[in-house]
Amino acid sequence: MPLPPLSPTLQSTHALLSQLLPRLALRKPHIPFWHLATHRLPTLALYRRLLRFAPSPVLAQWVRYRWREERRGTSPQGTRERLREWERCARVFERAAMGGDTKLVERYERLVVARKNRVEGEWIQSLELKRMHDIVNRPRLTGSLVLPSPANKPFPRLKPQPPGLSGMIRWRIKARERRMGADALYRVWMGWVGDEVRAEKMLGLREGVWVGHEKEWLDPMRGHLKSIDRSFEADVARQLTPPDPATLERIKQARRDRISRLSYLRQRELRGEITVRSMRRMSQGPPGPVLQRMGEKARLRDRAVRGPGWGGWVGELKRARGTRERGRWSEERLARERRKRGLLP
Repeated sequence: MPLPPLSPTLQSTHALLSQLLPRLALRKPHIPFWHLATHRLPTLALYRRLLRFAPSPVLAQWVRYRWREERRGTSPQGTRERLREWERCARVFERAAMGGDTKLVERYERLVVARKNRVEGEWIQSLELKRMHDIVNRPRLTGSLVLPSPANKPFPRLKPQPPGLSGMIRWRIKARERRMGADALYRVWMGWVGDEVRAEKMLGLREGVWVGHEKEWLDPMRGHLKSIDRSFEADVARQLTPPDPATLERIKQARRDRISRLSYLRQRELRGEITVRSMRRMSQGPPGPVLQRMGEKARLRDRAVRGPGWGGWVGELKRARGTRERGRWSEERLARERRKRGLLP
């Protein structure tokens, strides 16, 4: 059903609104505000005022640092608020320079110095923690050899393995897959060129798109195939590389050092000393004589209790043995929270 026509009054009102609304619509400016001279010149003058009336070099350095950090802002509202704050700072600096009250400026300076010392301390602490982490997790020889492959030559196994070495091997594996796909694709294309040449010859053409121009079509593909073949030859040579005698000697020495270190740890354990290695071994299960006297059900319960789970039957076994769940409230804490929130006990 068609709608009824508008009355003349509504039509005139609609025409008037159509003329007024485009003028009132918000439009995005074509030039960013930070490119306008009306913003840049007063902002630069404010920055110079701050540096000129800064009471001390510490506050001047603080102004430069904050100005560099905040110059990346693109929000008009945020920029307006920051400029108002800087205007208040400039007035405080000017009053202090003219002999006014300097307590607020001295407080600013103390806060800036305290923050600078704290940031420098955190930075030094982070560097020291990183150095300690690198020392603890430095790559060390395990006493074994990584066998050669198309992606790597033989090298001693490191733990942890450097990320750069792992990334190089991973990149070579993916590059080999890409080369294999490109090799198959170029050979398919060369077959298509041969089919087109035979088709034009069957039509009796001596000079066509394909006939007479076989070299122009096939030479670029043959060049790519030669490059791929050279890469495959390098992969084969890498896989057939024998271990270096010096590398083998380093691996043997690392294995001897590992055996001597483990023997020393075992001697400490036999003397009754509790080491990290013995604690890890004890957490894996009961001693051999105790395990031999345990039945099948007792062994099953022991394995369940030593696991990380807390649900169902495993949780019941752990609670029956008195094992405390991390993050779980005790009965007293639960009752106290219930009373605090007005819930029933």
